[in-house]
Amino acid sequence: MTWVVEAAEPLARGPQVLDWLTKDPVRNTAPATVLANRLDGTMPADGFWLAWLAGPGGDVAGAALRTPPRGILLPTLPSGAAAGLAEVTGPALPGASGPAEAVAEFVRAYADRHGATARPTIRQRLFRLDRLVRPPGSGELTVATDPALPVAWFDDFSRAVSQHVAADAAATTARWVARGRVLFWQVGGAPVNMVCHSPTVAGVTRIGPVWTPPEYRRHGYAAAATAALAARLARHGEVVLFADRFNRTATGVYERIGFRPVGDWDDWGLEY
Repeated sequence: MTWVVEAAEPLARGPQVLDWLTKDPVRNTAPATVLANRLDGTMPADGFWLAWLAGPGGDVAGAALRTPPRGILLPTLPSGAAAGLAEVTGPALPGASGPAEAVAEFVRAYADRHGATARPTIRQRLFRLDRLVRPPGSGELTVATDPALPVAWFDDFSRAVSQHVAADAAATTARWVARGRVLFWQVGGAPVNMVCHSPTVAGVTRIGPVWTPPEYRRHGYAAAATAALAARLARHGEVVLFADRFNRTATGVYERIGFRPVGDWDDWGLEY
């Protein structure tokens, strides 16, 4: 099998790659969402990079994509394919994320090829909603209309999980707000938690990020907001989310309201 790179518009095989990704829409939720957003124009091109793996008959058998300045994003791949991807990926890649086994195979092959050092930065677990359990408590889920507070809270969330805020974070957050994908859990009329979601792709919607500022924690707001949003989204299909698998507080919250583990997902950084 051979990797083919499409680094410029139009993305001739983009729709076929999306079809391949959505054969497993739960495990491939992240790359499927990004590619769907690029194909429908929701996401600007801005150097978008796509590679697809040509199988024996020329059909799509794997994929990888990138939205600079971010690193490469992988789905579940056939055994051995991730190492081959390293041969067609350009230099100075800042990192990679994807299913734990595939992304580890890729970054090690890429680091050997380009003289880099690879280190894991974020270790997550993908969860799928099984049977929702609504926690007790009162509050109201409302859609954000002004991006000011979401931009500030997205920055706080980014610093908390990775100590880094992307240069395009404010513009991205504003787009999410404009599309109604940022919501607040309000208690007494005041926002105490922010919960967001992706568009629905192939019947799967992903919740995240979920952020409760430190001064509002230990009141069950994250559980209440996530459960309320999950109840809405479940009307349209599957609901999934990512959580730090070493953060027992977060994973415990999601498990108590009915989410069950699907698989591990890692982010790696590359240093030169």
